Amino acid sequence: MTDDTGMLQHAVGITPHRDHGYCTDDNARALIFAARARLQLDDTTTLDVLIDRYLAFLQHAYRPETGMFRNFMTYDRKFTEEAGSEDCQGRAAWALGVASAKLEDVHAKRIAASLLQSVLPQLEKVHALRAISPALLGLHYYLESFSGDSAARRTQTLLAQRLHQGFKKLKAMRNGPGQKPHLPTAMPCFLMH
Repeated sequence: MTDDTGMLQHAVGITPHRDHGYCTDDNARALIFAARARLQLDDTTTLDVLIDRYLAFLQHAYRPETGMFRNFMTYDRKFTEEAGSEDCQGRAAWALGVASAKLEDVHAKRIAASLLQSVLPQLEKVHALRAISPALLGLHYYLESFSGDSAARRTQTLLAQRLHQGFKKLKAMRNGPGQKPHLPTAMPCFLMH
């Protein structure tokens, strides 16, 4: 499912469906998995190659002019939009936070941290709860390694407050006794206390 560009978006069985190309969302998820799996293995040669590929995909998807990630790329390596969804931004931030905290390669950590720092202003504009949750996870991991980054801490606080307010609104929207609102599945550990 991964070629020299990154992880392809869809497959039929184990055969990639090239018509669907690539997306930042999937390459972000792949980077999270590879960075975490690397901690469990003795021989990380293959994972290191994949990590570089997924991180390079995110780096290429980032647009400094907008401070955002593009999401969808065709198989002929052309992005189809100027900016991805809020979900895309949140997942990319999650992956970059994990990479900046978990990777041993100093160069890769620096790229991940720099990209995450670059998207902080745009993350502060995110309002979709399902995008805020992964962004908060990424900021949580990032701040484990870069605890002195006041801009990241400010963004984390703002998004955590926004998520809390969103939960309060969802709770108020309950239709009847025993019904629970749909909540994002990725809940940062520091908000669960």
